[in-house]
Amino acid sequence: MKRKPLEKDLQALARLRHINAVVQGVLVQEGRYEELVARPVAYHEAWRDVVAREQLDQTGLEL
Repeated sequence: MKRKPLEKDLQALARLRHINAVVQGVLVQEGRYEELVARPVAYHEAWRDVVAREQLDQTGLEL
């Protein structure tokens, strides 16, 4: 059965929200949240790192 576009959009949104929460948690744990406020590109860098970690987790590879 083919999935509806709305269902795909909702799944993508849920994934983005999950990654956003993980990124914020990582920044807080690492004490880098203030850096995020001062330097918005830090958020993008942290986001990229979280996505890369999740992809590695899914493939079973290690850094």
